[in-house]
Amino acid sequence: MNTALVVTDIAPARPLSAWLAAHLRRRPRRLPSRADLAELHERRMTAARLRDEQYASIAIGRLM
Repeated sequence: MNTALVVTDIAPARPLSAWLAAHLRRRPRRLPSRADLAELHERRMTAARLRDEQYASIAIGRLM
């Protein structure tokens, strides 16, 4: 009997990111590698930095 846990068998506690969901659809039997997770982290950090810059420009615009 195979008791290996498959990632797609688990209901996520919160919605998966689009990138991670697409990755799991492509390779449902394999967990993301460290490189995949590093890429996801880099994308999230870039998005956070761009969002922070956008909020800062809005705040500066309101102060002027």
